[in-house]
Amino acid sequence: MILTVPFLTDLDPQAAIKGSRDPLGLQTIWARLGRHVVGNLTTVSTSARDFTTLVLGYYFAERIAGGDGDLAVFLRWEQLAAYARGEINGDWAFRGVERVKRNLGTDSTAQILSNQKTYGLWGLYTVPARSSGLVEGDPTRLTAAGRDLVDRVYLPMFSQGGLRHADAVVARLAKARSDLDPPGGDRRFLQAVASA
Repeated sequence: MILTVPFLTDLDPQAAIKGSRDPLGLQTIWARLGRHVVGNLTTVSTSARDFTTLVLGYYFAERIAGGDGDLAVFLRWEQLAAYARGEINGDWAFRGVERVKRNLGTDSTAQILSNQKTYGLWGLYTVPARSSGLVEGDPTRLTAAGRDLVDRVYLPMFSQGGLRHADAVVARLAKARSDLDPPGGDRRFLQAVASA
């Protein structure tokens, strides 16, 4: 049974947030009541753009199915999306921003986090996406609602950017290694990815 009225006690030193992110100690109240109201979100999974990247990552992994596996395709998509977000959109609010800035145009195949599987979208957003009804099963696949979102919203964005049905994205992600030339030949490609 969830409490309907919060009450204050001394903070458990193990649960206390370190630093000044929560100087009033309100996060513990959010953790209890907020999860009841919005059960599929966490303090880590707060970005709509990251959910978009996750859903498209599972879409591309399923479309490419086979080869070197869903995870490898997903991680390559997450890297590609990060380069497009940063270089084209000027959106530097994602995990791995330092490595993306350092590797932009030099080594676009390098992982953008020390352990991208764990600390990236695969590890942090899959459970909230499952709770939201966007993905299900083992191996993880899009639900009917997740597929409808991709078909109605995101694939038309790729098509408007010149990547009909995102076929060029699929072709690039199917390769184990694919270098990017952001200021040159891949500029339009990255613009189409960034539009989604």
